[in-house]
Amino acid sequence: MTVGALTIRLTEVTLSDNGFNGWVPANMAESDTVLLVQAKLESEGPLTLLSDLEVWATDETGNRYDIGSSLSTADTNTAILMFAVPKTSTSFLLWFPSGEIIDLSPLL
Repeated sequence: MTVGALTIRLTEVTLSDNGFNGWVPANMAESDTVLLVQAKLESEGPLTLLSDLEVWATDETGNRYDIGSSLSTADTNTAILMFAVPKTSTSFLLWFPSGEIIDLSPLL
């Protein structure tokens, strides 16, 4: 998919109480879980173009969750975006500053 000037491919979307390899967003509360979105940068340019995007997620109630942490894996050109979301949430939309919205629910 194209997001702004970037071409990305979502490779994994999961919910995890343990985050990614033990990394969790700093703002995570006991009542939260981690929404992990792994995105591969398919277009030209440095990986920071993807990992530095100011993306956010919303759940079925419309509550907004800003990115809590992101990690980059240069050897696979992948960014791991992490959001602290309520354990009770079941469906999510991922919002990009360029206006694109992706429904993550079918990918969970």
